[in-house]
Amino acid sequence: MIKLITKILLFSSLIFLQNILFASQPKDSVYLEGENSYTVILIHGKGKHPRWKVVEPLRININKELKYHTLSLQMPNKRKEFKEYAKDFPKAYSIINEAINYLRNEKKIKKIYLIGHSMGSRMAGAFVANNKNDLKGLVVLGCRNTGKTPLSCINNIKNLELPLLDIWGGDNSKDKESAKSRKYLVGENYTQVEIYKANHRFKNKETELTQTVINWLKKNN
Repeated sequence: MIKLITKILLFSSLIFLQNILFASQPKDSVYLEGENSYTVILIHGKGKHPRWKVVEPLRININKELKYHTLSLQMPNKRKEFKEYAKDFPKAYSIINEAINYLRNEKKIKKIYLIGHSMGSRMAGAFVANNKNDLKGLVVLGCRNTGKTPLSCINNIKNLELPLLDIWGGDNSKDKESAKSRKYLVGENYTQVEIYKANHRFKNKETELTQTVINWLKKNN
């Protein structure tokens, strides 16, 4: 029995090392090669995909203007009531960890930012709060406080110490109220920006959104 347990533990260790040393690009993710040592990982909202309208202009223009690598992930995306997504957070953590391992071990990129929109911002904040990492910063877009942990944006980010940019659309009352309740967090590492007359999807405000993120990345690199 002891020999069997020893073999199982050894096999598990080898699998773990293999995943770390030979990380692959996460399934269905979209990657753009950069020209420096920085990258952003992008996480879409519920029911969406890596090329969806909010993350798409960010991944393309950050790569174009800053020459960062960009990796947009395919997250759990079944269409369902938002509270049901709490069950998907362990899977979300696994996908984000896979992305980080891929970038660090295969692409040799150490300086990584995490950007999430809507449910993706909740997943991103919860990941940083609950997983050991060495990320350069976090950007949350349209992040809401509704739902218990791990869904509540404010619960996820209120104790974080890394640089954080909190953006919302001024024409969305739910986003605006959520952001207002987080205003007390503003300080050296925590920045809030309202995109004037933008809705939850930042429709027709993609340029303002992208430039706000790019300016913050420049300041915090």
